[in-house]
Amino acid sequence: MTENSKRFTLRNSVLLSAICCILLLCPVIASADAVPKLSDPSFSEALIELVGAHDVSATPQQAARNPYITARLIVKSSDAHLDPDKYGAIDAIRNSDGVYFLQFESSEKARAAEKLLKMQAATEYVEPDVMVFVSDESDTSDPEGAAAEEKDHTWDKKLMMFPVYSQYIKEHQLNTRKVVAVLDTGISFTHPLLTNRLLKDKAKSFSLDPFSEEDILQSFDESALDPALRDKHGTHVAGIIAQCTDGLNVDILPVRVVTSEGYLEGSGTTTTIGEGIKYAAAQGVDVINMSIGGPGTRSAYLEDCVEEAVSKGVVVVVCAGNQGIEIESESGETVFIPGYINNCIVVGSVDREKVHAVTSNFGKKLDVVAPGVRIWSSVITADGDGMDYSNGTSQATPHVSAMAALLRMTNPEASPQQIESLIKTNAESLGTDLHYGAGFAYFGKLLQRTITYMPGEHGKFAAQTLSALYGSATPAAPDTTGEEGYVFDGWTPSISPTVQGDATYTAKWKKAAEPAKSADPSEETGPSYTNSRPQANVSYTVPLKKKQRTKKLKVVGLKDGDQVVSWKSSNKAKATVTGKSDGTCVIKAGMRTGTVKITAKTASGRSVVFRLKIQKGTVKTKKIRIPSKTVRLSAGSKYKLQPVLYPVTSTEGLRFTSKQKKIVTVSKAGKLTARAKGTAFIKIKSGKKTITVKVIVR
Repeated sequence: MTENSKRFTLRNSVLLSAICCILLLCPVIASADAVPKLSDPSFSEALIELVGAHDVSATPQQAARNPYITARLIVKSSDAHLDPDKYGAIDAIRNSDGVYFLQFESSEKARAAEKLLKMQAATEYVEPDVMVFVSDESDTSDPEGAAAEEKDHTWDKKLMMFPVYSQYIKEHQLNTRKVVAVLDTGISFTHPLLTNRLLKDKAKSFSLDPFSEEDILQSFDESALDPALRDKHGTHVAGIIAQCTDGLNVDILPVRVVTSEGYLEGSGTTTTIGEGIKYAAAQGVDVINMSIGGPGTRSAYLEDCVEEAVSKGVVVVVCAGNQGIEIESESGETVFIPGYINNCIVVGSVDREKVHAVTSNFGKKLDVVAPGVRIWSSVITADGDGMDYSNGTSQATPHVSAMAALLRMTNPEASPQQIESLIKTNAESLGTDLHYGAGFAYFGKLLQRTITYMPGEHGKFAAQTLSALYGSATPAAPDTTGEEGYVFDGWTPSISPTVQGDATYTAKWKKAAEPAKSADPSEETGPSYTNSRPQANVSYTVPLKKKQRTKKLKVVGLKDGDQVVSWKSSNKAKATVTGKSDGTCVIKAGMRTGTVKITAKTASGRSVVFRLKIQKGTVKTKKIRIPSKTVRLSAGSKYKLQPVLYPVTSTEGLRFTSKQKKIVTVSKAGKLTARAKGTAFIKIKSGKKTITVKVIVR
């Protein structure tokens, strides 16, 4: 028997077995009772059998020319008694949402039925079940610099700064479990890179290989297939996610939605992909990766499936495709499926120089670009498991899926839309060219930290703010110049050797050694205020609401017995003052608005001026400052948060809240009590201003 005869006999055996299973489920389709709503598990099995029994082999070009090549329609109708026989369907099933899947003898009959169904008022939409393919390779020729890549297989991860962001996650104890579903061909369960990362017990297949040695094969494990049918695509995609999240708690859920008939021939349909999306979302995954697609027409069914996943909190990341075309044509009639769907993050491909890969699709629907040229990852071939290079938006997409998983760790409350915004707004801009979207996706901007150096009570140098990358050496502190008689005595808190987050360091000072006093009493002429440097504790114009009182203004720097001898207001109708010799005072705003000066005169002959602005409305908070946004406590300990408002006279007050009360509670006064090990986030709010303090309990 020839090889073709064997395949023909095997194929007929598969189809006969599949059709028998379908007939058991749907013995008659002449009435609505013959197309019952199936539960999700039952529908999955019936769908696989339906697709397998009416399988069509086609190239991407043939499928693009004929969207009806599967001879199958997807119908959403409010008619609970839709009769498939009335429209000439030979098979029919209905999912738990009441969407019908009608099979016809030919593409011509499917087209004719679509026209009739569109005329029915109960029809919400009707569309062909379009064939979709794995996203084929782009140019495989060696680009300039390929020799350097051979020596460094991690350039793509370094370029996106995965190692540094992973370090940040580990050091801040944010390594919580996340799951990325890979909707693709199968994945090798035996590959060393993936063995401990795959959720094998939850793996699912919605795709049928009609030429397999088994009657109906739904294997999601490529290593279980006949060597001639193994496909490296899904394994390569999964390997990229595994490498980008190395050392982190990220698992991969294999969901097989396209066949494994060779790298460029694996195909599925909008139906298998849609059901794969629904299944992954039902498993509670954090991210869905789809390095699949093809040119076609819009699919309302697929849009519904994506919208359902996003509504459940799933980030959906898809490839832009490798046809060198616009993802959505100017007329909107031709689109790349599923890249045109708004709720997806659409990823294009660039090389190590961040230059657009010539075959990568482009346009207004493109969100970001990522490494997709000569990417080293896991593969399975006829020879078994191994490693190899591959190219295309299929390789760019899992980089962004891995990025989304890590952002889910650091932003656990963020919605899919907020994760997408984080990726796009923090991308490195590569210009306004439609081939780059918002730019190159990477963690660089998210890893920038601000270091502020404050002069403190006796410092004379200007406050300075510097920017530094997380994990890099702490930036050099400014020159430390203090008041006469004071010398620099270090920083509070002490500077860490690496930048661990936004931080404010305040200079400490100590008195310089005093010169020896003269033993001749005749040289003593009276009190000496050599070290006294009286000044206002607030250097800006202080806003006050009418009738507001404040005790927060005072004279500081009084030394050597110096004291305040008088207090005076320049306009008592606007503000009055009652002060003490130690520099403290109570200022009360009057009924008149405008500016006023409060002057304090000292025994050393100095005058200290406070400038006030009396206003009608609320004194709003413009900024909240705190010495450190990260607090480390041991279980059972307490700590008082001491935020400072700008201006100090804000009338909006402070509120403290904790969302992780089992770990840390906070009182109305800002007192923390560590309850149990873990990480909590305390929100400090005043008016419309909010800051968050991370509390790590060990």
